[in-house]
Amino acid sequence: MKIICTNSKGDNLTVQYAFPYYYVSCDGLMTYNTDIATATPYIPGEIYQGSHNPKRNLVLTFAVRHRDYWNVRDLVFSVFSNNGIFIWYPDTGEARSIEYYTESVSWSDPNSRGFRYCTVSLICPYPFFSGETITVNMSYWTNNILLPGVFQPFTLGDRISKQIIEIENLQPISIGYTVTFTANNGDVSNPSLENITTGESFILDVAMASGSVVKVCTVNGRKRVWSPEGPQLPNPWDYELNNWWQIAPGINQIRYDAYSGVGNLDVSIEYAQLYIGG
Repeated sequence: MKIICTNSKGDNLTVQYAFPYYYVSCDGLMTYNTDIATATPYIPGEIYQGSHNPKRNLVLTFAVRHRDYWNVRDLVFSVFSNNGIFIWYPDTGEARSIEYYTESVSWSDPNSRGFRYCTVSLICPYPFFSGETITVNMSYWTNNILLPGVFQPFTLGDRISKQIIEIENLQPISIGYTVTFTANNGDVSNPSLENITTGESFILDVAMASGSVVKVCTVNGRKRVWSPEGPQLPNPWDYELNNWWQIAPGINQIRYDAYSGVGNLDVSIEYAQLYIGG
């Protein structure tokens, strides 16, 4: 088991069962908290109104040898002087990460065994841990060769198309994602993505020339539609018709489509499994 903390400047340190930063404990790593809202009626008990997942507070404690203290303290203060990423590598399973903001750093006096303890309190506004990024290619070209055309380049190769796929969400929380639509070997109009399982969907009001790319992100706090190629898209999102749907708990059947040119549409989805606890 080890923990790596990296701040926004790239400074990092590793806490594990070894010096110079010997792991002692991490409160908040294995917990799951929910604030329950209730109302008090004129009857016994209360009425449930809703729930909310509050911020996560990680309190990391590690030991250093007193003789090393003056050599390591500056790096500790540097790593925890800015916001950063906390990555936990468990003994089994995949790594899990969470963004933190440092609340406090404190050092103990040296004890009789020659150790000092450092306690770092980290506030994580988004309380869930994230796994590694997973990319699912629904439609794409393989063994392709890009050939120059008279009017525009075109691709020769094998066309792989899975218009309907299944993605399983193993945790009881919905997952945002980023979908990339690419017009390849022809124009595409109004690409769409539907969660057949939940009945939610969105359709983009865009005309894509061959070679153009449009992305949609439904991650909480980062929801947007954009083209990485440059100019802002003119009103591609219908807020009355569309839904910023996410991958629901369980198995999700997902389908892409387009008003026209669906055979020219390359589609890939990127997401990371979320975990309610470390």
